[in-house]
Amino acid sequence: MEVPFPPPPARVEQVPEKPEPGALWVDGEWLWQGRRFGWRAGRWLHVPDGVAFSPWTLVRRGDGALFVAPGTWRGEKGEAVAEPAVLKEATVGRAGVVNAEGEVERTGLARVRDGGAP
Repeated sequence: MEVPFPPPPARVEQVPEKPEPGALWVDGEWLWQGRRFGWRAGRWLHVPDGVAFSPWTLVRRGDGALFVAPGTWRGEKGEAVAEPAVLKEATVGRAGVVNAEGEVERTGLARVRDGGAP
């Protein structure tokens, strides 16, 4: 999806202890919320066999346009699948996020529907 500006730097998170053997950690990410970016906290998940995660990405086209794709979960055949069960989430600092120009960014927390999709 095209976005008018890049996301700010990542938020500082405190990663909780691994809740169980085999749990997988997924870093937090910025999700586009229609007018601004919202932070989706990092989390420990119980990932079934055959399911893989593709992290979010930001791409700039030759004409300067920016496109962001959120992290997605895929099955063995590449089909989209719901996010696995979240076991524990990171604690996210509530301090303002400062961009490369030293200005505080207007951000929020990501709204996430059931199944982990933004």
